[in-house]
Amino acid sequence: MSPSRTIAGASVGVAALLLALSAPAAASAHVTVDGTSTAPGTASTLSFTIEHGCDASPTTAVTIAIPDEVSAVTPIANAGWTIEADLAAPGRTMTYVAQTPLPSAVHDTLVMDVTFPDDLPEGTVLAFPVEQTCEVGSLAWDSTAADADHPAPQLAIAAPVVEEAPAAEAGGVGPVGVVALIAAVVAAALATIALRRQQASR
Repeated sequence: MSPSRTIAGASVGVAALLLALSAPAAASAHVTVDGTSTAPGTASTLSFTIEHGCDASPTTAVTIAIPDEVSAVTPIANAGWTIEADLAAPGRTMTYVAQTPLPSAVHDTLVMDVTFPDDLPEGTVLAFPVEQTCEVGSLAWDSTAADADHPAPQLAIAAPVVEEAPAAEAGGVGPVGVVALIAAVVAAALATIALRRQQASR
């Protein structure tokens, strides 16, 4: 086999491998959510990433349903989008309308501020169903089933971070106490030496 045929065959093989690797990524693309905090009793900025349109159709609007467990929600201005907020419970929603349709191949992120209640148990999973409207068709990202084709964005509540106090030294004396104790001993020794010198000079 000639070197040119060998190179051509290798190129085809690499191209096929890249195509095979990219296929699962494209198939798994959806709408995701991430938060700056997931602890009970905290405020968090949620970021919803829109990874594609409806097939090849550009996205024109995105409606996000707010779970009942969220105690408060505040809109945040998003460049290129107008916001229509319906925050009357139950059934609160936040709708982002694209000023210019978002091309299917372009990602964008929509944000909002929420507050989690103090009594929200650790391990609670909050689902934020999303209705994605496009120039042609729409997609409902609202399933909480495992391996769903159109999963709802979900956020798991984590335990609050508790800062532990520095461990004390043996006997309950910390580093600062040890230094102070040494200083006191040295001062007492110097005072004793000075007193003896005064007595000896008399």
